[in-house]
Amino acid sequence: MSLQSIFNRELDSLFKKRTDWLRHEIGKPRKGKPPVFNRKRRERTIKSLVEIVSKAQIKDYVRKEFQQRVEKSARWYPKKNAISRDEKKREFRKWYERKFKKSSCIYLFWAGNRCLYAGKTIRGSGRIRNHFEKHWFSKATRIDVFMARGDKDLPSLECLAIPRHKPKENDIRAVKKKGSAKCPLCAETRLVKRELRQIFPLK
Repeated sequence: MSLQSIFNRELDSLFKKRTDWLRHEIGKPRKGKPPVFNRKRRERTIKSLVEIVSKAQIKDYVRKEFQQRVEKSARWYPKKNAISRDEKKREFRKWYERKFKKSSCIYLFWAGNRCLYAGKTIRGSGRIRNHFEKHWFSKATRIDVFMARGDKDLPSLECLAIPRHKPKENDIRAVKKKGSAKCPLCAETRLVKRELRQIFPLK
C-alpha cells in the first residue's frame, strides 16, 4: 500500500470518528458504543499522519534540500589495522584540516550501510574525535563530513539528516537554535499539524 493510501485511510478514519455523532442525529439510532474521539486519540492520529508526510518527503525532497545547504563533503575511512584510538584521532584531525577550511559541519558515522550517529559542530574535528571514545565507534567503517554553507544552516542540515538516515545511536532529534535557517521538513510538519488541529477541533 502506498504512503498516499495509508495517509488517506488514517485521515478518513479520524474524520468518521469526529463526525459520528452528527451522522446519527437523524434516522435510526446507533447500535453499540460510539467511537472514541478525544484529545489522546486525535493527537495519536495526527502524529501518525505527520510521520507519513515525513516519510513521503525524505526520499527526494529532503535529499535536495540537504544538498543545497552543503558547500563541500568528504569521507574518511578508519584504518583496519590495529592502531590505537589516539592514533586514529590524530589521523582524522590531519585529514580534516587538509580537507576543510571551515569548522562548521555535520558528520555521520557509518557501519557499512547503517548510520550509527549524526551530529553537528562549530569546533571543527574536535567534537567529532570525541566520539572515537564511544562504545559504538569500533563498529564504524567510515565518517561522512558535510561542510555547511553557513553556521545558520547547521541545525537544518542535522535535522534533515536524522530522519533521512535514522542513526541508531541518536537519542533525540536535532533541535534548531533560535535564528537558524528554517528546516523545510520541520516547517512542513508544523503546517500539517496546525491544519489537522484546525480541521478536528475539540469541543
